[in-house]
Amino acid sequence: LKEFQEHREKQMRMDYPDILSELMIYVRAGLPVKNAWSKMVHEYEKQKASEGNIRFALEEMKTVLQEMDQGYGESEAYVRFGKKCEIPQYVKLGNLLHQNCRKGSSVLMELLKREQIEAQEARKRQIRAAGEAAGSKLMMPMIVLFILVMIIIMVPAFMSFSIT
Repeated sequence: LKEFQEHREKQMRMDYPDILSELMIYVRAGLPVKNAWSKMVHEYEKQKASEGNIRFALEEMKTVLQEMDQGYGESEAYVRFGKKCEIPQYVKLGNLLHQNCRKGSSVLMELLKREQIEAQEARKRQIRAAGEAAGSKLMMPMIVLFILVMIIIMVPAFMSFSIT
């Protein structure tokens, strides 16, 4: 269960910049946030049907869309989305969308753009950390290979000294 939770969290963190970018594209194109949200979920459903890949963040978005269709308030649903995801970035996104619904924020695009830049930086840090972890895991096999190469080189050299 703990491994599943870690996998879910890692996948959601990696998907966050893409989700944010797609949402920004739709909103910038003139779609209201709810319609953009709906379009993203429907595209995910098509992709899921053809490929079978499950994206946890988009599953949560699907749940929120269903709640909105059942009559829950849009702004409340966005806040609930952030809380269900349990990841600070998604909580912040939910709060931004909630603020947009309640106050009609005209600066939503600017806030989303700033959030996207932060998300891209966080993604870069995650990828670097994963690369460093992979590098440290490969250190022991590299040392073993180095020792084997040294043995392969040194044994014939010592054998040639003892023969002459």
